[in-house]
Formats: sequence, structure tokens, C-alpha cells
Amino acid sequence: MKNFWIRTASATVYAALMILVICFDMIFPQFSDGLDNRSVFGFLIEYAFFLFVMVVGLFEFYRMAEAKGLRPMKVLGYVAGLVLFGILLGFIPVYEELLLSTVVCMILAPLLPVVAVLLALFRKEGNPFADLGVTILGVLYVALPLMLFVLLGDNSILGQGVMMMVVVLIWLNDAFAYMGGSLIGKHKLWPRHSPGKTWEGCAVGLLFSILAAIFVGPLLGGEFSWYVWLLIAVFCSVIGTLGDLAESMFKRSCGVKDSGTIMPGHGGILDRFDSILAVTPFLLIIAFIAH
Repeated sequence: MKNFWIRTASATVYAALMILVICFDMIFPQFSDGLDNRSVFGFLIEYAFFLFVMVVGLFEFYRMAEAKGLRPMKVLGYVAGLVLFGILLGFIPVYEELLLSTVVCMILAPLLPVVAVLLALFRKEGNPFADLGVTILGVLYVALPLMLFVLLGDNSILGQGVMMMVVVLIWLNDAFAYMGGSLIGKHKLWPRHSPGKTWEGCAVGLLFSILAAIFVGPLLGGEFSWYVWLLIAVFCSVIGTLGDLAESMFKRSCGVKDSGTIMPGHGGILDRFDSILAVTPFLLIIAFIAH
């Protein structure tokens, strides 16, 4: 019972933070300053939150890699993640003074792969192919999707309401897939990586995601047609589930139960954001269709 209340409290704090940082300007419109209906204050809150998530997520990813015997270039990975988030500043209408950092980051970005290879020369031990690969994979798997999530939340692309609905759809899919699997689940979906998931549970999660997207989605992103919301629901359900399975694959390969301990009762950042990391790049397709 104690663990149940710990998980509930942790999940409540997580949900409240996500809603606040993504929908800050929708909750507090008085802060809006006319920059495409997005305040600088609201943007910086979301930016700082996902920057923190990125750093912790990279830490967890590289720690799992070390448990597997690899030697990622962690500092270089963190720098690459910061560079990505620095470039992000140039795509969002914020203070002009921040544009200088964007220019610097765009100059640094092409140098990073070469710097990574050159730094590998000074390491006495390890497998350069594997170590470089896991370093770059961490940036592409963790930092890039989180940077895209903040970018897509700009009102000129998809908007805060749509991105919040994406998070809600992922939550609904997970919740109803669990309930559906518990009640009627008989056929295992992917027992090698996640023995608890069933085809029946995934079907229930997909069904409720589609219903929520079609009937609730237009309230947060009314300019989208029903078939766009249908596509968003499918991405959130199918790709989100695969993202969850992929993170389980990493954990099982490294022999760890959770990616971290930052969220009591739930695990780490990667345990909570695995579906979002997988879904976000596919939302670029939605952005293309919507525009």
C-alpha cells in the first residue's frame, strides 16, 4: 500500500509539471506578450524543464551503457545535447540577444563528430567503434527528440495544445493498455522485452487513444481535421508502445530494472519519457501535413 501511494504522489507531481511547462501560456495568458501567443517567460520555463530532462536522460542512458561495459564520452554527449538546445533558440521568437548563442552552436555542431573521433585517440582502452557509437546514439535518442518536442510546441508549428494532447494520448494508451491487458489479455505482444504487454491490451489502448484524439483533440488543436488527429493517435499508441519496448530492450541488455531513481515508484527519466522520445520525431510528419 505504501508503494502505491508513493507511485501515485510521484505520478501526480510529474503530470502537474508536464501540464504546467507545456501549457503555461494557456494557463496564464496574462504573461503573453504577443510573440505568436507564446510568452518569453513561458518558453523559458519549458526550455529549462526539458533541458533538465535531457541532461538527466543522457546521464541515465550513459550509465546503462557503462553497466554493459561500454565507455561513452559523456562530457562530449552533454556538450552535443547543449548545442542542440542552443540551436533551438534560433527557431523560437525570444530575446534577440539569445541569437548569438544560436550562431555559435550552429558553428560548433559540425565540429562535434570530428572532435569525438579525435578525442578517441587519447583513450588508452576501450572499443572506439562501440564507445563513439553509444555516445552519438545517446544524443540522437535522448537530446534530439526532446529538442524537437520544444520546437514543435511553438504555435507557428503544432502548438502547445497539440503537444499536450500528444502527452495525454500516450498516458491514455499506457493506462488502457494496462487495464485491457489485465482484464482480457491472453496473447503476449513481445515477451522477450516486456512479458506483461499483450496484443489485446495494446488494441484497447489504441481504441481509447483514437476516441480521445477525435473527440477531445479538436478542443486543443481545432485547426486539425479528424484524420490528422487519427494519425496522431496511431503514432502515440503504436510508436509510443514500440518506444517503451525499445527502452525495455536497453534495460534488459544492460541488466538493470529501471533507468534511474529520480521518480520514486516509477524509475528514471527514460522510464517516463521513452514513448515521448519515440513519438516526437514522427510528429514532424504531422507538422508537414498541417502546413
